[in-house]
Amino acid sequence: MKIKLAHLISFLVFLVFGNLGIIEATETEATETEATQISPYDQVQEVEAAPGVETQITTSERVTVHYCPAIYGDKIVWYNNNYGTGSDICMYDLSTSTISNISTNEFDGYDPVIYKDRIVRLDSRNGHPEIYMYNLSTSTESRITNFRSFKAGPDIYEDRIVWFEMRNGDYDIYMYDLANSTETQITFNESGQTSPSIYGDRIVWTDSRNGQENTDIYMYNISTARETQITKNESDQLGPAIYDDKIVWTDMRNGNADIYMYNLSTCEEYQITINEYVQANPAIYEDKIVWVDYRGKQSGAYPDSDIYIYDLSTSKEMSVITERSSQSDPDIYGNRIVWVDNRDGNWQHYNIYMFTLETSEETGATEPVEGLKKLKNHLNSLYLQPSTATVLGAKLDSAIAYLEKGEEEKSLTELENFIECVYSMQEKGKLEDKEVECIVSETQRSIDLMKIPDRI
Repeated sequence: MKIKLAHLISFLVFLVFGNLGIIEATETEATETEATQISPYDQVQEVEAAPGVETQITTSERVTVHYCPAIYGDKIVWYNNNYGTGSDICMYDLSTSTISNISTNEFDGYDPVIYKDRIVRLDSRNGHPEIYMYNLSTSTESRITNFRSFKAGPDIYEDRIVWFEMRNGDYDIYMYDLANSTETQITFNESGQTSPSIYGDRIVWTDSRNGQENTDIYMYNISTARETQITKNESDQLGPAIYDDKIVWTDMRNGNADIYMYNLSTCEEYQITINEYVQANPAIYEDKIVWVDYRGKQSGAYPDSDIYIYDLSTSKEMSVITERSSQSDPDIYGNRIVWVDNRDGNWQHYNIYMFTLETSEETGATEPVEGLKKLKNHLNSLYLQPSTATVLGAKLDSAIAYLEKGEEEKSLTELENFIECVYSMQEKGKLEDKEVECIVSETQRSIDLMKIPDRI
């Protein structure tokens, strides 16, 4: 999941307008996680160019600016700012090489995000921003919010949509659950909470309860209804993104913007970028973090921004794109990175580009296998009825065997049957809800990896 440039802008908005007259609020005790002392990676390595292939997705031939790209699987979404005629939401399907228009009304649509077959966006057709969702499978549109107030920063994971909204005189985080059609207010603090990101049962956001110049990252666990303060440094931390147990954000503690990460599993904090220039707008997928980087380049009167990547599994930083002018708003899914690019220098022509990282056939094949084998070990560690353990173990073994032989379609079928079996065991009371969530999440992760093409 990623934090868009628009989210950082909205952060500045709430610093100015959202906290006039902050009063002291009751703070939830942060006992779930405690940040350790900063542990930077061993050294700043020489940066080389990431291996891969660049693809230009859009081509502006008129006064059109393409903004805020987001990617999931083989689909990229963004919004077009058509000067004089409003903005609309577009999608590029990598599997068919076609662009389609998602928003079908004459009003502005912007800030799209995508998860599976669902595209969530802001829409101003009612004279103020509201959250809408478009389902690609059913070609239907749904209105999510219906309250006349400022809203921004939508994000989605599975059936849950989050955003921030000034409904009660300050910015708060809200969530809508598509499964039961219910809206929930997540934060009630009398200061500003903005820029939410969601993964699984965890929502993270930027929070100003400790001061306008001391914003922090907070997290809410939906399952436990528990709020946790992630950062406690007396400077600004903002614009978080979360994937699995890793949270990344932009951090001002060193006098310039750097990228930091917190690991919820180990309760450790890491400094990802270590130089005197500005790094901001991180996005994360699995072990890869991408961001906007301003290190030491100048384009006319303004600094030149590029896209960089850090691989946690190899402790290696690489440049993705270092073309002249501005590259911004990165997002990542699998081995694909998308961003906004102004390399032709024309302010009217911002286009969407994509970079496909090289991945060896061996890496693509073994990652899902390793994940499934770890899942099998986890199953073996559970106290299950013998019959339950036998049935689930057999299906998982079959999926692993097919995958090791290169028969991915058969493996995918077995894994889908495995998930159905897990839910069936849950209904019969043979598996606890917490165990089901973990098993299904890990299985789906392997399925997602198997569905990522090595090349376009």
